[in-house]
Amino acid sequence: MDFISDAKFLAIGPEYVYLREFDQKLYRASDFTDAGIHMPETIQRSVPKRQAEFLAGRIAARDALQAMGIEADKQIPIGEQRAPVWPQHVVGAISHHDTMAIALTKPKTDGQIVGLDMEKLIDAAHCRSLENMLLTPKEMHRLEVLDVPVAVQLTLTFSAKESLFKAIYPEVRQYLDFLDSEVIAVDTAAQIISLRMTRAVGQTQFRSQYDVYFRLFDNQIATLLI
Repeated sequence: MDFISDAKFLAIGPEYVYLREFDQKLYRASDFTDAGIHMPETIQRSVPKRQAEFLAGRIAARDALQAMGIEADKQIPIGEQRAPVWPQHVVGAISHHDTMAIALTKPKTDGQIVGLDMEKLIDAAHCRSLENMLLTPKEMHRLEVLDVPVAVQLTLTFSAKESLFKAIYPEVRQYLDFLDSEVIAVDTAAQIISLRMTRAVGQTQFRSQYDVYFRLFDNQIATLLI
């Protein structure tokens, strides 16, 4: 397949996640067959850009599963809220944008969660319109310790909260708003942004805080919660 690179690794906090770079212009629908990956009906109806991103994400996820000793032909269907349906005894997460896909899987044990996200930096022109959707004034103040442009602060917050929501989705099974969690601290040396849930969801017992690792590179941010 010409559209996608060989498997690589991206270090985020203590983990190395699987990474695949890809070129949408080189993608062909036949790449699904070549990769041995089923194209779901919803993806068949989508534009080539979405198909390429989906396929790259599933290939990165397969890399991660194979590292756990799971057969290469294992499919990862789309579940509720478009969340991946992992094999039994596995938890994991996938993220992608228009040129890169990443994935991480872990054995499913008590308390093990995986949230993973990657975003290109938000355009500075859009920052003001997004601030109130992503952050409270108190959170904005806490992020000032980063001493970086607002676009970086907002992208980091967006990505960290996405990683949190992905990680806890198997428990809550519902959509969450960005203001349902809040930034409580940022450790620039350790590259950790700490969040806590501000909304109760059924009987779910949330951690008192969630420490999300982050990495800023090449005008993009990757975040990981485990």
